[in-house]
Amino acid sequence: MKENPELVQKIIDAHKEAVDFILKNPEEAKEITIKDIKDVTGQELKKSVMDKAWNRIGFTYEVDEEAIQAFSDSSYALKFLKDKPAFDKLIDKQFIN
Repeated sequence: MKENPELVQKIIDAHKEAVDFILKNPEEAKEITIKDIKDVTGQELKKSVMDKAWNRIGFTYEVDEEAIQAFSDSSYALKFLKDKPAFDKLIDKQFIN
């Protein structure tokens, strides 16, 4: 981030555009997803399967600080992480806002 902030900003902006597209065009986004899954795996998901899955996905670029800290704390408690992470050092939101 320090070495190439312009690139980081471009990646974040592209992610925001993708999320906005998905939210504004869910049916087209589902079709694209079904096609991409088939291209990668050779298997085609039924639209009904995609519809059910889609309803369980939250498309956002907002950062939920409490959820991230809770996940980090759990990972530490379960000994997946050696050091207990501090949220203020985990995420830099300057590129999102």
